[in-house]
Amino acid sequence: MTIALDVGAVSALAGPAGGALVRALVETARWPPTIPSAVLVESLRGHGPRDARAIVVATAEALAAPVLTGDLADIRALAAHATGVVAVGV
Repeated sequence: MTIALDVGAVSALAGPAGGALVRALVETARWPPTIPSAVLVESLRGHGPRDARAIVVATAEALAAPVLTGDLADIRALAAHATGVVAVGV
């Protein structure tokens, strides 16, 4: 089973706790994650957070996967309009 990452989760992977986060994802059989292209663009360019969050939720809905996020409130608000999407904070 996979997990969809938003830009906050990608940032967390690059941060000091990234190794522990990768280990946790591997241990729970959620590695490798799915990273929507809009998230990669936002991570690299810093633009489009609202659109990227919506794409993450849509991707998670299509995959029947949870979203690992650094922006729990916004993702939960969007996930409320999707079927079966659960947001998990980093």
